[in-house]
Amino acid sequence: ALALEVPVMAVSTLHNMAYQIWLDNPNQDAKLLIANDARMGEVYWASFEIINGELCRLTDDALAAPDDIQCKGFDVCAGSAFKSMVDGSAAAEVQADALPDASTLIAMAQKSFSQEAQNIIEIKPSYIREKVVFN
Repeated sequence: ALALEVPVMAVSTLHNMAYQIWLDNPNQDAKLLIANDARMGEVYWASFEIINGELCRLTDDALAAPDDIQCKGFDVCAGSAFKSMVDGSAAAEVQADALPDASTLIAMAQKSFSQEAQNIIEIKPSYIREKVVFN
């Protein structure tokens, strides 16, 4: 992309997973909590809402302790954190085996590339965990 000066689009893994749920249920209003194991005893998470057929981001991607993630009020909880780290029993549906998906990435690009494409130099990696300390 850099050498050919081809525009690119940044995509969050968590957004990809929420988008996949939306594609499967576009007309069903729902609150989504997406959370993945971030290793080191932490969880990457973000929340989204499907409302009036559109997927809306409610929070930025964030890092939290598993005990800080609460499923109450969410219709769907998806991601690897729900396998053993986070209790998803308060949600209507748990998709602990959900993974980001390449075909979903293509669908995201088809819908948003013209509005979100940037020069690769302008895109900054998103480092949720800015500081790692090893004891």
